Amino acid sequence: MFYVWFDAPIEYIGATREWADAAPGSSARDWKSWWVGEEAQAKVRYVQFMGKDNVPFHTVGFPVTILGSGEKWKLVDQIKGFNWLNYYAGKFSTSQKRGVFMDTALEILPPDYWRWYLTANAPESSDASFTWQHFSDTVNKDLADVLGNFVNRTLKFTQGKWGSVIPEGGKPGPKETKLADELERRFGLYSAFLEDIQHHVDVHRDRHACFCSRCSRCSCSPAPGAMMPLAADTLDGSTRCKCARRLCACRARNASAEMPCALV
Repeated sequence: MFYVWFDAPIEYIGATREWADAAPGSSARDWKSWWVGEEAQAKVRYVQFMGKDNVPFHTVGFPVTILGSGEKWKLVDQIKGFNWLNYYAGKFSTSQKRGVFMDTALEILPPDYWRWYLTANAPESSDASFTWQHFSDTVNKDLADVLGNFVNRTLKFTQGKWGSVIPEGGKPGPKETKLADELERRFGLYSAFLEDIQHHVDVHRDRHACFCSRCSRCSCSPAPGAMMPLAADTLDGSTRCKCARRLCACRARNASAEMPCALV
């Protein structure tokens, strides 16, 4: 018995054609370029994301179906299967109203909180369990305490020394160059993990904590209350603040997360 999984994946193709047909003009969108022929084989990277229970239908059932047609359909390049994300050790259930679901979640908090939590706790190697306490602890520690503290220290130091405008002057010294090289290396490693669609929690949090702690030490050392001396091997205060502010902007773009207030 195939149940719905014999024909359900065919709707991936059907939905693409409906999308193409809905466009103004008969040739505005070419659905075949995504799914069949030489162009699809050469230019399309086809990735599927799913829970572990659906992997057999997409690794055997659907490929066999389209191969049996004798036509040159695009086959999946990579399948990303996840384990279960449970709710307090039990399964999410809409019928039993057990869990928190997208419409309710977005009413409680903005999407970036949820993106961070789900990325940092993706159930890749084993099942995971959502609890409100764990969610609160994750957001407060990773975002409010680590990232928020880094941004806050940088802005306070800037405001205390120069108001809202940082004066020109200064060049990066050996310590700042070393920091930049280390961060570049770590970003490269993490980018490789993301390209391979691996959101390992240890790698993710290590990257996040390392970035913020290292940059915080750089931006606020020596103590924010003391003016930094101008010397060939050190940064003056304005340059250090410019460096920190650029790091804040870089971190925000990389994490795509808002700086939140702590959760109660």
